[in-house]
Order: sequence, then C-alpha cells, then structure tokens
Amino acid sequence: MKTFKLLLVCFAAIVILVSGISLTYAQKEPAKVKVDVEMKSGDQVTLFYGGSGSIKKEFPVGKVINVYARNRAFGLNYNQMVGKVKILSFEGDSFIKAQVVEGMIHSGDVVKIKPGAGPGVMVAPPVPNE
Repeated sequence: MKTFKLLLVCFAAIVILVSGISLTYAQKEPAKVKVDVEMKSGDQVTLFYGGSGSIKKEFPVGKVINVYARNRAFGLNYNQMVGKVKILSFEGDSFIKAQVVEGMIHSGDVVKIKPGAGPGVMVAPPVPNE
C-alpha cells in the first residue's frame, strides 16, 4: 500500500510540473515576424514624405524618379539605385501614390532625384489585404 501511495504522489508531482512548464510557455508573447515585401514593375506603392510643401514641387505628378536602397547589407546605402517610380497622385498631407516603372524596391527604400543630400521620400510598407 505504501508503494501505491508513493507512486501516486510521484505521478501527481510530475503532472503538476509538466502543467506548470506548459503554462509558462503559453504565457510568452508571440514572436514578431518582420516581412519584407518586394515590389516589382507595375505594382503601386505608397511613399511617405511627412507633409513638406516643397516635395510637391520636386516630385510633380507624372515624373519618373529614381529609388535608392536603404538599410541593405551593411548600414545605409543611398547610392545604389534599385529602381524607378512614376508619381501618380498625392494622398492627404503625407503620402504619395506611385507606380513602380523599373527594378525591384522594398519598403524603407528612398525615392530621390539624385543620390546624396536633398529632398526625398521613403517607400512605405504596403497595407495588408490591399
């Protein structure tokens, strides 16, 4: 009878230990996954410019502008041209709708007339289910 009670206590301890471990893992916050969407020729993209009035003069509707890589490989690389976009329209105070004309671009890339200092806008991440 003593062996049965000892066996029962050991079994109960194992069940409590296993349930405690599984509850610990169940309460952890799920890992966030960063998705990098590649946009190719023909895709529409949204560009963020922060409401600067001079951008509308620099990037008029219909103009084709170069896109430069940003945050690729090692740090910032504003000099590597990765594509071109055509400005379609201005959306509100901070966004521009554009269409990819050439190349492959990613969210975070920079749209500028020429590399280096000067006015520019950033490719915004695409909105899900669009």
